Amino acid sequence: MFESRLVKTVDSSRLAEDVAKRGETVAVLFDATWCPFCRSFRSIIERREADFPVPLVNVLLDGYEDPLWDRYAIEVVPALLVFRGGEVVFRIDAGLGIGLSEDAVDTLLEYFADDSPQRKRGGARTSR
Repeated sequence: MFESRLVKTVDSSRLAEDVAKRGETVAVLFDATWCPFCRSFRSIIERREADFPVPLVNVLLDGYEDPLWDRYAIEVVPALLVFRGGEVVFRIDAGLGIGLSEDAVDTLLEYFADDSPQRKRGGARTSR
């Protein structure tokens, strides 16, 4: 399904089918069209998308009734989560009223560059 590394927007109701249950590693940007911090961060992601070693998917959480807010414990958007084998193995959450900066992209790329055995086994790490 993911032939390129370009940001692809998927319907939030199909996330489990399209991303989470796949065996491959996928980075997912959760954001919302109404969020000014998301629009700013999305432009950073789009500028840096060629740097990502895995597919990058965008999921819009435009309604608070979307069950993904609770399923993945997302309190603030934007949020970057990495799925491997259907499990969240790494995440970077925005701060309320702060959003995410280019540092978040750098942190995520450092995660991918680290070949430690814990990361290969899927050890989760959360960063803000």
